[in-house]
Amino acid sequence: MQKVNLLLPILLAFIIAIAFPNWLTWNERVVLSTVLLMLFWWISETVPMAVTALLPLLILPMAGVISVDKLAPVYGDKFVFLFLGGFLLALAIEKHTLHKRLAFALLDLAGDKKSNILFAVMISSYVLSMWISNTATALMFMPIAASVALLLSHGKDQIRLKRALVLGVAYAASIGGMATVIGTPPNVAAVGIVDKQFGESISFFEWMKFGVPFSLVLLTAVFFTLKFLHFKHSERIEGAHDSLHELRSELGSWSKEQCVVFVVFMLAVVAWVFQQPISTYFNLPGFNDTFIALSAGVLLFFLPSKQANERILEWTDTKDLNWGVLFMFGGGLAISMAFKEVGLLDRMVVLLSSASDWSAASYLILLCGVGLILTALMSNLAMVTIFVPIVGVLASQLGVEVSSFVIPVTLAASCDFMFPMSTPPNAIAYGTGWVKAKEMFGIGILVNLIAFALLCILVWLG
Repeated sequence: MQKVNLLLPILLAFIIAIAFPNWLTWNERVVLSTVLLMLFWWISETVPMAVTALLPLLILPMAGVISVDKLAPVYGDKFVFLFLGGFLLALAIEKHTLHKRLAFALLDLAGDKKSNILFAVMISSYVLSMWISNTATALMFMPIAASVALLLSHGKDQIRLKRALVLGVAYAASIGGMATVIGTPPNVAAVGIVDKQFGESISFFEWMKFGVPFSLVLLTAVFFTLKFLHFKHSERIEGAHDSLHELRSELGSWSKEQCVVFVVFMLAVVAWVFQQPISTYFNLPGFNDTFIALSAGVLLFFLPSKQANERILEWTDTKDLNWGVLFMFGGGLAISMAFKEVGLLDRMVVLLSSASDWSAASYLILLCGVGLILTALMSNLAMVTIFVPIVGVLASQLGVEVSSFVIPVTLAASCDFMFPMSTPPNAIAYGTGWVKAKEMFGIGILVNLIAFALLCILVWLG
């Protein structure tokens, strides 16, 4: 089966490029076959996704579609470095266990009620996932959720608490990623496509105007769903507060490294939120989201640690950096550029010329629904890479801002809570052994329906 998944897509791509009817030009057929090959391998994960993302750089110049000199710089786009800066911040937070400070500080306030403990774990995961990847957040907080469940409960009560906490961490990590541009890879990819393809800029703050309210409402809805399904018969755990306070006390006082990382992290957050007024007031045209992210990340390699001859981050720490995701950004942007260069987007404008028969809101709701279905079949990054250019064309055809269509559809890409393989946080939760696939599906389909209803409301209010 592995050989079939590897070779069959290559054969189909070759047939499309060579034997497809001539109503498509050679360049269009090559781009279309490359996209289908990448899509198949992204869905099946037969080849590592980062390797698949390099195919445009190999195929398109060789076929004479786009020169390598024009295509290669896309893999070093500013949005790639925006996410690199976010990755470096995440490395520092994890290396110096700053995430535990946040989690146990909130848990210490939770008291003896299970719902309060669940909310503390979820809000911790949500807040951190706004600024670092969903996968890293889930990996950081899953052991915390495990230790809390094992410490505070036993028997059937422990099973329900464990399931609620691991699902709470996973779902909150995915939801938190929706709130900011750097929260999850699809957001950065969508912003990059809109910038390169349609000439519109989506600032960090503009994204948050949509992402933060939507994600907070969805987080609240998911919390009450998990609470109702798991804690309707018993709520209180005697002695929970004392046990959690003891866990927090074991962390001791703040280390120098934790203080430094926290200050750098908060400075970056403030700069991201107020980037536009700061840039305008001080006349700093280069003061943008990418500059802020990279400055914060690079600064951590200069600031000294209390350990002799060491810095807050050392280059050896970057071995844990997810470099593959950065290649995937480049691959997505390369495909988007190719669609525009060879005229496939112009063809889509013609095919979508009947869009005037529907209202913009009706089309957007339909697109969000399609996005929810697609993200269940493939990775959310692959969905955004393939689908967002089409969404942008439709928005242009309807005469509305591209960002007003792209942001809701990209949010839909992160709204897959049903299957273990749908998102890395789901897979991490399933990997604990505390939630079965059928349980995740039952709860996840309910959360998916809630997410779609909230997307419809967001479209209607917009």
